[in-house]
Amino acid sequence: MDHEDLKKCCDRAIQAGATHAKVIEPVSMVTAPWVRLKCQFGCAGYGRRYSCPPDTPSPEQMRSVLDGYKRAILVHREVPDPKDPSGRKNRVKFLDELVALEGEMFKDGYYKAFVVLAGPCRRDLSLPF
Repeated sequence: MDHEDLKKCCDRAIQAGATHAKVIEPVSMVTAPWVRLKCQFGCAGYGRRYSCPPDTPSPEQMRSVLDGYKRAILVHREVPDPKDPSGRKNRVKFLDELVALEGEMFKDGYYKAFVVLAGPCRRDLSLPF
């Protein structure tokens, strides 16, 4: 696969519900220790989800992982209205599509394809995400 193939993957992410998707160089991504502290001392949900610290890689571990890649696809999805009853269902469908895309990329020769999920951060853990 080449750069054009990665753009097709971006298009597929957008079709799946992403607001934006683009090919980037992982070296441009910043990791920082203050982010974990903000979670630890500023969030009632700290330690309650696998997508949140302390269950996530440390900034140093994530930097090491990112440094093993030449290209990445950064996917952004705007948070839907929390009052929308289909919000959680749509989010799960979107995440399933990203995982399916990861599998297809692996089969197409991107053997290090790996989806890393984040956010949205919510202080009210009763809200659907």
